[in-house]
Amino acid sequence: MGVRALRMTAGAMTVGVAILAVGCAAGGSSAPSKQPGPAASRVLPVPFTITARYAAKMLGLSHPDALAIGPDGNLYVTDLSQRVTVISPAGKVLRRWGKLGSAPGEFNFIAFDPTTPDDIHGKVAVGPRDMVYVSDSGNSRVQVFTPQGRFVRQFGSFGSGKGQFLHASDLVVDQAGNVYVADEQALTVTKFSPAGQVIWRSVALPATRISSATTT
Repeated sequence: MGVRALRMTAGAMTVGVAILAVGCAAGGSSAPSKQPGPAASRVLPVPFTITARYAAKMLGLSHPDALAIGPDGNLYVTDLSQRVTVISPAGKVLRRWGKLGSAPGEFNFIAFDPTTPDDIHGKVAVGPRDMVYVSDSGNSRVQVFTPQGRFVRQFGSFGSGKGQFLHASDLVVDQAGNVYVADEQALTVTKFSPAGQVIWRSVALPATRISSATTT
């Protein structure tokens, strides 16, 4: 019995589905090495088996950025085309939603570094009741959708105040439906309630240089 995972290789622009088979010794790759010596002790097991590969172009993806796996095994992928693409475990595109814009259901995934415009930030997570959460970096908000792509709600706006973002990036959702959003530019992590209310915000202080001197 394994846990399905999806691996994206940016350079090769491929998407691979793997089975995590911890504890299995297929082909001997997951069993510890029995050879003596220091070199053998550094050999780590490889518990992954690639079961399929799908080229991003074949899936209609342009510079895939992030993905999340739903309870049914479907994959939710964001990319430069400003859309969310839903892919079955068998590699079939089931549906897409979104386009460039700022209206509900539209996205503006942007790069943190303008010199790499294809390295966009449009993170995605699947929460309770299979709801899909997308960090819309260029619109400074998080949008929430049903698994079918129907817009449900949004929260956040541009700024440095409470519940605002300068550049919304990574996000995760816990089992209670609370949403944690990182802001790369403001160096903050904000916890939102399921209704989108701010519970707390953590600010990363910039590194400071401490020096000391002695006199004689």
